[in-house]
Amino acid sequence: MNIKFQQPDSKEEALFQGFVLLFQTGHPEVAKYRGEMIQLMTALLNDPDITVEAAQACCDRAVNVLSLEKQMNKKNTGKDHP
Repeated sequence: MNIKFQQPDSKEEALFQGFVLLFQTGHPEVAKYRGEMIQLMTALLNDPDITVEAAQACCDRAVNVLSLEKQMNKKNTGKDHP
């Protein structure tokens, strides 16, 4: 897991970051916080300021970021950069 986050400056950014982490709960560094992340995500998704459209956009953005990271990791192997 190579993604580093800054302090979120909005509820939408916090939701995006939460989705990224939630989608990585198989990673040992993240798995131990799964319950806390689910509680935080539930609270954010129940917030009246977060619309369905905003939640979907945050989710889509998280999927795109993780897909890009995966593609970059595939391309940046040791054999590519001796």
